[in-house]
Amino acid sequence: QSLRWCSRVSFPIMDGKRKRPEEGSSVYNVEGSSSSDAEAKLARLEEEAGAIAFEALDSHSLKRLVLGFEKRVTRNQQLRIKFAGQPEKFMDSEIEVDEEIKKLAAIAAAPELYSDFVRLNSIPTIVSLLLHENTDISIATVALIYDLTDTDVVGDDEGALELVDALVQEQVMELLVQNLARMDEAQEEDAQAVHNTLGIFENLLELRPILSQAIVEKTDLMKWLFAKIKVRTFDANRLYAAEILAILLQVSPVAQKYFADQNGVDTLLTIIAQYRSKKNAGTSEEVEMVENLMDCVCSALLLPENKEHFDKAEGLQLMLILIKKKSFARYSAMKVMSFALTRSAKNCAHFVDLLGLKTLFSAFMKTAKTKKNDVDPDYEERVVGTISTLLLQLDPTRPEFARVVAKFQENAGEKIERLLELRDKYAKKLRMTDQALREIDKDDEDAPDEDEIFLQRLDGGLFGLQQIDVILAVTASADPEVRSRVHHLLNLRNTDREEVRKVVEGYCEHLGTDASDEQERIRER
Repeated sequence: QSLRWCSRVSFPIMDGKRKRPEEGSSVYNVEGSSSSDAEAKLARLEEEAGAIAFEALDSHSLKRLVLGFEKRVTRNQQLRIKFAGQPEKFMDSEIEVDEEIKKLAAIAAAPELYSDFVRLNSIPTIVSLLLHENTDISIATVALIYDLTDTDVVGDDEGALELVDALVQEQVMELLVQNLARMDEAQEEDAQAVHNTLGIFENLLELRPILSQAIVEKTDLMKWLFAKIKVRTFDANRLYAAEILAILLQVSPVAQKYFADQNGVDTLLTIIAQYRSKKNAGTSEEVEMVENLMDCVCSALLLPENKEHFDKAEGLQLMLILIKKKSFARYSAMKVMSFALTRSAKNCAHFVDLLGLKTLFSAFMKTAKTKKNDVDPDYEERVVGTISTLLLQLDPTRPEFARVVAKFQENAGEKIERLLELRDKYAKKLRMTDQALREIDKDDEDAPDEDEIFLQRLDGGLFGLQQIDVILAVTASADPEVRSRVHHLLNLRNTDREEVRKVVEGYCEHLGTDASDEQERIRER
């Protein structure tokens, strides 16, 4: 595979390469450095570099590669100092540096040599080139670092971790963010470099998740991501920025706190509000971006402070609008709403005051379908989970709680029938999951452990079953009419009430010590 000026990551918004500069302009952004001879030499060097990727690397050839690279970089630095006002004197040396960077990309195909590569102490030189005066050298360096850290190639090899640690020690994260400010995304290669930079951060987070804290505290990446997603024009880098922000917020409490301090909830809700009347987004990529932004909000809502920001920014109202208007983002809106209500009695009460029960129970009575007309189990579970959350968070002496319970008295208890219909569905799904787990050879080295089995059972019907049985238990204990209807329908289905009690008790046991208040509320009710 020939080595290209840009990385092999596809960039969907780019049609063709950057236009060739007119005669007299600068290929390398250095005044007076353009020449037809230089272009011919660059084309020859790129053609020669195309064969390098096929060479089998070993420790000896790796050392030759690195020494050649260091020699060219040193020569370029010397010429730049000596002929600071005469770019034509050092232009050829920069072409040679570019060639050497392309040669180094061949190391990405041999991750088993990464430890040797790090010991050759060339990482400081590579990282320093990120801020090279010639932005094309910087762009090539970004592509190199992306290839070297590509997790699809290096996996979790120990050498890859050594490489990441060496890069971080040389402040690669800080310099990558500084370099972003030099990129003009109106130019194809610059936009590709931005895309590759975001890819490097994704690779670093996958290889060393603990780096999330340093990224937030030591770089301005979060600030750059906020600025990028605020831009109204959609492009691939805006989509990628939303994805990286979602990853950081998911893995880093520090990022969640930064998000709160910077009014991040307000920022994202303003962007999401642009889609409140759209049943369909322009492209599948734009749909993905909105889903990433919704995931950002969900992760941020794990911090109680952000729940308050969400409520003040009228986030509940916006999510209800997205659901009622059947926006393409309505499924994600239900997910956000469930996060906003979890362990927040204040938000739950406000939700009821906003007449959110009508929207919620309308969704509950309908079978959610995907674009392929398949039932969306995640959406159903979120709806059921949101009802359960309301019943557990609301004060049973307050009218908001009574209004939730009253929903199960309407229309001859049709919502109780719907609950038991879903209960049968999740109970059957769980039985199939348990059967599959019993057939696994416990002596197999790949057999799931106890925690993995529990997670598989949760995904395999247990979570939905638990939420439904919590609703049944709480509503039945709160109202005699509902209790009578629940008992009657359970008897019709030959379902023992003790079975419901055991499911609820199992749910309480797995809530953890940080949810002792919730455990107490369930047992009281």
